[in-house]
Amino acid sequence: MNENLLITNFKKTKRQEENYTTEAFASLLRYLVANESQFAWRLINLLTQRKFNLKDYNPNEVVIRTQVATSLGRPDIEIVAPNYLIYIENKIEARMEKSQIQRYKRALKRSSNNKTLLLLISKYRMKSSKGADCYIRWYQIAKWLEDSSSCLKSKESHMRVIKFLGFLHHRYLALEPATTRVSPSLRKYLQREGKDSLSFRPMKHSSELRDDPYLIPLRKLLNVMAFSIESTFPNNSFGFSNRTWGLKKEYTAIGFNIEFRYDFFIDINLPDMVLFRAPMRRHSIRNASIRRRLNPPPDLGHGEITRVAHLVYWLAQLKLTDKEVSFFTKSFDDQIKILINFMKQSRKVIDKLDP
Repeated sequence: MNENLLITNFKKTKRQEENYTTEAFASLLRYLVANESQFAWRLINLLTQRKFNLKDYNPNEVVIRTQVATSLGRPDIEIVAPNYLIYIENKIEARMEKSQIQRYKRALKRSSNNKTLLLLISKYRMKSSKGADCYIRWYQIAKWLEDSSSCLKSKESHMRVIKFLGFLHHRYLALEPATTRVSPSLRKYLQREGKDSLSFRPMKHSSELRDDPYLIPLRKLLNVMAFSIESTFPNNSFGFSNRTWGLKKEYTAIGFNIEFRYDFFIDINLPDMVLFRAPMRRHSIRNASIRRRLNPPPDLGHGEITRVAHLVYWLAQLKLTDKEVSFFTKSFDDQIKILINFMKQSRKVIDKLDP
């Protein structure tokens, strides 16, 4: 499949994201093996943590296929060379199927190849990666390609890698800061689509948001938020969600739930502000003397105890456009630090109030 056509078509369709990413990556690998073999071997070294050394092989001996059917499943990509067999499983936001890794490992073991390997690639951290021989994230692949593209020999090769990098950025698989305020573009989107357009159907993945130019700032901010959650909660799972809340369902929250306790989200009525929320137990609130308003955290954002119907929450807010924050002018790393600091401050208060 032609990679340029593939990437162009992807932007015009709503087909499965994982399949298109798989096909685009396999197409790039085939091209690099055939035309930039040394660069391809270095990339495969990165993917396999130097467990496979194909540099002495003739490129014609290496076959790369997608969606190959086996008796135990259908791995996304298969790389075959004399005595070598690699299965690659690509996960964007979906979870691993039950026993999927074990099944692929058995299929590799049944093959006649002396050296086999199962590689897992994902967008976010996956707790279910255990059992794979190698595990790498899409942002790590993107960074390596960006840092190494100067080593490519031809202009065409360089352009193909750049286009694939553009594809990864377009699909929010590479690290990229949120550089534009969310509010103006989101307001235009809601005026056109209706104020309930982001809440009328539940979404399990941020990739289910429409590929709309007005939603780009929102999706970039959500991506930064997700990576900050990984750093703040390294041992906890989290998932994307969108829902309404409030007595009259006057608020629409878009963001992430962490271990079914914490919510880190954006309210579309205040899209340039992030909120961190956790439910409080009533006896803990009484013991912490809720009669007095809690002192705000000293640095970024502030919080308070609030009630919604019969539920009580700790709710903290961080306005990203405040001068002392200037979130949208910062680099990706600095944006991550701001959000990590905000969540850690909130957790300290929550742990004190509700141990």
